[in-house]
Amino acid sequence: MLLRAIPPSAFEHWSGVREEIERQQREEAEALLNRFGEKAADLSGAAPVFLVEEAETRDAIIKAVDADPEIKILVLAAAVGTRGPGPLVAAIAKEGAGVGGRRLPVTVVPGDLTDEEVEDLA
Repeated sequence: MLLRAIPPSAFEHWSGVREEIERQQREEAEALLNRFGEKAADLSGAAPVFLVEEAETRDAIIKAVDADPEIKILVLAAAVGTRGPGPLVAAIAKEGAGVGGRRLPVTVVPGDLTDEEVEDLA
């Protein structure tokens, strides 16, 4: 499963503008998932399941894990740069990988690995 979380809109005025922003965010999320999904299908031979959730990332992960008991591991990409691995990876490192009452193993993939280096790990 490939998940893309879209943060809830804080734009309260002019519902038409808010709806257009949400539509654009969903289109961008779907395009991103399709791009990664093609590569995942090529590498694995299986078509991925796409999920777009309007929620904070951690909440979206919890919802997805709660809804699908077949999820057995989380794979997260760490950010590259001096600001740390990213808020989700940092939170899981600090709080553990308990998600929705289940404990799942987590694989953190460094964001600066090349495609070839990732393939060598598989």
